[in-house]
Amino acid sequence: MPYLRIALVEDNRQFLDEMRALLAEASQLEVVGTFTTGEEALQGIMQVCPDVALVDIGLPGISGIEVVRGLAERGCATECLMLTAFDDDAPLF
Repeated sequence: MPYLRIALVEDNRQFLDEMRALLAEASQLEVVGTFTTGEEALQGIMQVCPDVALVDIGLPGISGIEVVRGLAERGCATECLMLTAFDDDAPLF
């Protein structure tokens, strides 16, 4: 069966580890990279070319929004889903 290759971008190490463990239980999903900063994510996602990246908005250094923008500018075909704990969606738009 085809795998969905996923990258995780999250600066909270405990949450990152929990997401990775949860996704590892799904037979059709493969976590191909984990990144804790926006800079690492930009470089790493371009190298591993996952199908999907789950990206935290609030990262140290460049934000998750800037990561997604940077990937799009580089022609990356990875689909991105944003993660946030913000109650207010104003920072997103």
